[in-house]
Amino acid sequence: GNAFDATKKYGGQAADVTMNENSESWTVTTTVTLPENPDAGMSVGLWTDSDYSTENQYRTDAIIQAFYEKDAWAWKYYDEDGSPTGQDSQWITFSGTVPATENDEYKLEIAYANGRFAYSINDVTVGTSASDVDNSRLQSIFLMIGGTKGQTVSAKFTQPEVTYISAATAE
Repeated sequence: GNAFDATKKYGGQAADVTMNENSESWTVTTTVTLPENPDAGMSVGLWTDSDYSTENQYRTDAIIQAFYEKDAWAWKYYDEDGSPTGQDSQWITFSGTVPATENDEYKLEIAYANGRFAYSINDVTVGTSASDVDNSRLQSIFLMIGGTKGQTVSAKFTQPEVTYISAATAE
């Protein structure tokens, strides 16, 4: 239940997150069923965006994205440098092995704590990355699909779940 199908050339569904001003840590999870008959160029992913009220903060923070390359899905994260041109930004393949599933259903999790993101797929940590800005307030979640021009991409996501621990406040 609570799933939706997206059939667009590139797009997705976004949701704002209501969170206290800052948190010690947060976690986002969703389960995605990848397209049944994928073609090269298709992509499916979970994206997060933290407090972007800071001027000149061009970034999407943490992403788990599957790209269909030739004949297999490659799982990657986005290393973003925060510049408006993004010249140093790039997709990086996870170093950890992603568990295979028979039904192409994957539980995706992005967790933030102590200035670092941890990326898990089917409860296995497949990578981590550092952040050079404060991401203690999650602002938005995006369930994204993409394809080459003219492709129809269909993927199913479960309703994302967000958990967080509020930052301690000094009295």
